[in-house]
Amino acid sequence: MSSAFSLPPNTHAPVPVARIVDTDRYDGTNPDVTMTSPTGLAEYTNANYFSTDTVFTTDDYPYPSWESVNHTVIRVQDPRNEADDVHREYLVKMHHGDTSYRLCTAPVLYGQVPETVDYLAPILDENVYGDYAERLIPRAVSYSAGLLKYFFRGTLELKLPPDGVYCFRPDEPADPRTQGFDRVSLYVRNTTDTGEQMTGGSIDLVVKYRFLTDDPDAQDPRPAARDPFAQYTPENLPALSDPLYIVKKLDDRTDHQIPLSEPVLIEFDLSDDQIPLWAVDVSFSVVYRGRLGGGEHGHVVEEGAVCVGYNDVAEPTPLYVVNDTDTVCYNDEWRRASDLDDVTPTMITHAYIRFSEEGQPRDATVEQGGHIHSFLNLDPGRYKRVYLLSDYRYNQSVHYVYHLAGESDVFSETATFLRQSIRSGIFYDQDSDALTRHYPVLDTFRNVTFWNMFYVHNPDVCTLDTCPGDCDYHDNPYELTQTE
Repeated sequence: MSSAFSLPPNTHAPVPVARIVDTDRYDGTNPDVTMTSPTGLAEYTNANYFSTDTVFTTDDYPYPSWESVNHTVIRVQDPRNEADDVHREYLVKMHHGDTSYRLCTAPVLYGQVPETVDYLAPILDENVYGDYAERLIPRAVSYSAGLLKYFFRGTLELKLPPDGVYCFRPDEPADPRTQGFDRVSLYVRNTTDTGEQMTGGSIDLVVKYRFLTDDPDAQDPRPAARDPFAQYTPENLPALSDPLYIVKKLDDRTDHQIPLSEPVLIEFDLSDDQIPLWAVDVSFSVVYRGRLGGGEHGHVVEEGAVCVGYNDVAEPTPLYVVNDTDTVCYNDEWRRASDLDDVTPTMITHAYIRFSEEGQPRDATVEQGGHIHSFLNLDPGRYKRVYLLSDYRYNQSVHYVYHLAGESDVFSETATFLRQSIRSGIFYDQDSDALTRHYPVLDTFRNVTFWNMFYVHNPDVCTLDTCPGDCDYHDNPYELTQTE
């Protein structure tokens, strides 16, 4: 059906959807075109089937004609005695368009009198209607799908903005069940495959999310929401709440344009209805309502079109930046660096964080635009935690400036890695054709349970002739302290 929509418009019915009914290809003399080219539903049925008042009325409807059929005898169930079969004569359509189905019953005197006599009266019985249904119902479903596809033909692509995250939070909210991310930024591009333009409309954001909860039937799941950054096992994994939604208009304007060539950066203010930090199973939809049409092919402009873009984004994910240089693996034993003369802690004076799209890694820098967040003075034994909402895979970069304790020489380092966000919720698995539950398996470093961590640490020190092996960081007994 998609090729029917691409036909030049009819001046009397210029909207492309009219081509579902009539493509102007069948003109009453060429029934074979209904099988070799996309045609409208009215054309196909007119050329290949009867209704009760069009049986062989060749003056008004040239096809199907007497020349389109072959006579055959078929055994069918006796309508007066279901236990028996009877022979019934049918006219099977074998020429001129669609073929190989019972078109109608054969008249009683078929073949014995001229076909033009008035008392030849074929009928459409239940077996004929059954053959019709076998062909017409699938075609009707296909046309209906084409109709739905047409009305929702306008599509949007949602991608990460230049900052590499949709949302970012540099600190802890007072209530993670109701507070979290108050701004969503994303790139939006018109990806309508017909090339039609979005030249003026409103734009809305729909955020869907759930909570982890022990009471999935609660009308309001917020009070019973569980911490998604805690460690769970399959045995104690909380249930998922019913979906909750945030619907936010960009503004009151109705003249927004979304181009085909380049994405446009859109930022939604969610300060009055934030995405909770404890949200899981998060997804975004952007809805454009307005004019759709025009373009290179001169499509008719539709007013009030609805165009939707969807992205199953990742879940809120914490990043820990840790200064681990207050401890050291010394002769295979965890020790305080301050207790050792030959180990010097690192004093981090400035740190800069940057995120970027997978496949396009960008290093964090001190310049404006080279980082999304910065902070000062991460002393040994302390950590900074920030939160992001991005794609499931993204690049993370940390640039930090430091000096060794008691020394004045200043150094800097940059580390950029590909990272994975937290995935928590119910997802369709294509390989198994089933819905599967995903949840993160977290790790522990000193007293911190984490998913994603960047840490600066001391190299191991061995003053013995041999050291059996490296220290296991899980065994480090010294606690870290969070910095503001």
